[in-house]
Amino acid sequence: MNKKGDVTIFYGPYLSCGTVDYRLDRLQGLITLLKKENYEITLEKTLERNLVQLIVHDEVVYTCKIQELVFGGDGKLDKKCYEAVDCISRCFL
Repeated sequence: MNKKGDVTIFYGPYLSCGTVDYRLDRLQGLITLLKKENYEITLEKTLERNLVQLIVHDEVVYTCKIQELVFGGDGKLDKKCYEAVDCISRCFL
């Protein structure tokens, strides 16, 4: 199956276990759902703390706080992941 399009995920560091650092654990479900839909994903770090931005065609199409995403998992129980995938899907109609 062909890829649907390119999505860049900008993510910032956030506070967890007493330290501020870049972590992918909260992005895992979002990445899983996007890959399942055949999107090509690029991860980019940003200095903006606690930020997630999804970029399609050089435009921000979705923004949320990284701590609003469910830690780990496949994204199936994460309402924010489905919101993000829906926003991206509308960009490729």
